[in-house]
Amino acid sequence: MDLNKKIDEIRSKPEHIRLRYVWGAVGICMTFVLVLWVFSVRETIKTMSNQVKSSGSCMTDFKKKFDEQGKEEAPSIGEILDQTGQKLEAGMSNN
Repeated sequence: MDLNKKIDEIRSKPEHIRLRYVWGAVGICMTFVLVLWVFSVRETIKTMSNQVKSSGSCMTDFKKKFDEQGKEEAPSIGEILDQTGQKLEAGMSNN
């Protein structure tokens, strides 16, 4: 059947019949989009799970970083204030 003839045939039908064609086309297109989306989500999940398996647990990495930071000694508040005061004095003496 020729596409132009089919379009003309649909145009000649009442509005409620044309709406059925529209909703049918929308349903077919939406089904196609949803199928593509499902396959995309599956692949994304597979990729993410493979990355987690290869890199180990996220919490293990976090714990290692946290432990490493805890080993470094942080300056005391007094030391920070002394350094700030020295910088302020040096800035005032330059003016």
